[in-house]
Formats: sequence, C-alpha cells, structure tokens
Amino acid sequence: MRTASREDSNDLDRLSDIAMGERSSLAQSQDETLGAIVSRFGGEFSVKPFGRARAVVAEREAGGRACGLAYVVPPGRLMRHHAAQGRAAQSVLARMIAEIDLLAVDADVRGRGIGTAVLGEAERWLESRGCRVVMAKVARGDYEVMRWYRRRGYLIAAQQEPFWASLPGFDLRCDDGNDGYQLALKGLGVSLRRARMGAGTYVTVRSSRVHPQARALLHTKAEPAVSP
Repeated sequence: MRTASREDSNDLDRLSDIAMGERSSLAQSQDETLGAIVSRFGGEFSVKPFGRARAVVAEREAGGRACGLAYVVPPGRLMRHHAAQGRAAQSVLARMIAEIDLLAVDADVRGRGIGTAVLGEAERWLESRGCRVVMAKVARGDYEVMRWYRRRGYLIAAQQEPFWASLPGFDLRCDDGNDGYQLALKGLGVSLRRARMGAGTYVTVRSSRVHPQARALLHTKAEPAVSP
C-alpha cells in the first residue's frame, strides 16, 4: 500500500469511474478528476478550509500499476453546514470526522483482500491524525456491500437513523439525507453503539471505551440532522 503519485493519474481516474459507477446517483460533475488533482498536488494534500485528504493505492504485482483505491477526505458538507459556528467548529470536524469518498478495486483482482488493505491503510492514517469516526455511504438494498463493511468493523445505520456526537465546542447530528443511501460508520480509537430514543434508535459513541484523546466525543441530543 502506498500514497498515490502523479504517475497514477490515469489509474486513479479509471478506479474513480468504477467507484462512482457503483453509486451513480451521488456522482456529480467535478471541475477536476481525482487523477488531475493528484497530478497537481500529490496523493496527500491540504483541503480548504481545514483538513487533509489522501489517496491510498494498491499495486499490481507486475508493472506497479494501481489496481485498488481508497480516497478519504474531510467531511465537506458537514463543515459547510457548521460554518456559522465558526472556524473552530470546522477545524474540529476536519480533525475528528472523515469520509470515504471513493473505494474501488479493479474487477479482475477482486477477492484478494485488496479493498480491505487499502481501506485499512487509510484508516490507520486517519487515526494517526486524530480522526475518531469514519463514514461511508452505501446504497439501500446493497446487502453485499453492507456485509463487506460489517466484516471490517462498520456499523450500518438504518435508513435516516442519525449519528449523534458531542464534539469539543458544539453538538453534531447527521444522517443519510434520505437520498437512497445509508451510513456505514466506524470508530477509530472509540467504539460506536446503537442507542434507543423513544420508539427510535440512533448511533453514538460508547462512552465506556473512549480514547484518551477523544473524551469529549460522547453522545448527546443535537440539532436537526444533516447529510454528510
């Protein structure tokens, strides 16, 4: 596993197309492809206003071509939603929450643990930087992908089931946005749990196992949910 390089640009665009094709309703026109971004800034780069992104790739045994990709980014929509709470709140979000923006493996090498490997490397990098919760979106009804994430320690939220957390300085609540996808969430250095609230449930942090660097990341009631 390694950080993507400028020489990987064509492979990154191919793998991005695979990932976006599997969640086509989330695909949006972009000013630049991931390959173009990495060609300009490298495989790890700063994201405005806060945070860093990284593209992790796995190589084929012969030729060094990238055949697997995990691209992780700060939670941009959550940061924009909390812009009114100031730059400090956005900085906290960028540090403690991350999104799996793209995850893909070439079809001819699937089933060899490549997806697990690139995801694991991305998670280790995020945790080393202080991230405590990583999230992805999975299409409703895509039980194969849901099982894949569960086997790797992710909790699959029910449709519109919120994630609640109290971050330093403000409270966070988000859900899937009712857009045909569900959240897959995993704690890094903290443990997530499902809790009951009235007739419903929500996902939060298990306070009994909070990482020393994230003791403020505890569950609480919060403002209306926003989709990541």
